[in-house]
Amino acid sequence: LDFLLEIKTTIETTTTSTTIETKMQESQILNITNCEDLANLLQTNSTSEIKGFAEKYNGKTIEFDGNIAHVNNHNGYKTRYDILLYYGNYNENGGGPNFKFDDVNVKDLGIKDLYLPDFVSMGSNIYIIAEVEEYDEVSDILKLDPVSIQSR
Repeated sequence: LDFLLEIKTTIETTTTSTTIETKMQESQILNITNCEDLANLLQTNSTSEIKGFAEKYNGKTIEFDGNIAHVNNHNGYKTRYDILLYYGNYNENGGGPNFKFDDVNVKDLGIKDLYLPDFVSMGSNIYIIAEVEEYDEVSDILKLDPVSIQSR
């Protein structure tokens, strides 16, 4: 009987460990160190590569150093914004794919202030954590759902 109890405990422990490991992998934030596909994406302007990445990683969370290329009020609202982003440090020609936060407010950006801080402006270098949404081939924009942004 002790032998059967030991086997049951081993199976339960193995199952629990596997379940925890799987959940950790599913919740892992992808970055250029742990995801070669993201590292490649950030260096390309290829429509097919961007589309493939968006399809494969839809719903996954990514993080990278980026910059704000443009900020507009969304449909004339004063507290909702559309933000165009590029990879790396700011330069007028951009870099990598065109990323966009569409119709977001400060809370969506992980900012605790009531209004946009100064660093949320064109030319600012930021650290981005966001969820991959979809790639719009017509506008050539990879839409992201922000988790947080920080000045860097």
